[in-house]
Amino acid sequence: MMPGTPEESSQNVDTDAGGMGLNTYQVALSNVAYTVMYSDFPQDMIDLVDAAELLKGGQEGALGSLDGTLISEREIDLNGHPGREIVAESQIEGIDAVLKGRFYLVNNRLYQTLVIGQKDRVTDEDMNRFLDSFSVLP
Repeated sequence: MMPGTPEESSQNVDTDAGGMGLNTYQVALSNVAYTVMYSDFPQDMIDLVDAAELLKGGQEGALGSLDGTLISEREIDLNGHPGREIVAESQIEGIDAVLKGRFYLVNNRLYQTLVIGQKDRVTDEDMNRFLDSFSVLP
């Protein structure tokens, strides 16, 4: 559950598969940002590429955008849909930051749920509360 009313944005991003829409919902509170993003992949790509590869691509995109250092990663699932969880560290404008993210592939949609915050101001409990609240409606 978002801890406030999210700002919504949409953009087109270039990928190896061509241009794709990226939809973002974000709430920024003091030194913590709570984000949910999703992209829809063409079905022919889903049929050709392993789910783990698509999840890894989402992870690498998140790390690359923050110039982050991966601390841990593990496979997870959401109601039987494949997923991946990461923890990373970064410096944002000279401030030590931590990121915890979960990525899920549901049919042809890649969901990314992320919490990024100042390392000494965001707790694992706060991050998990947000990440654990994510669900996909049928």
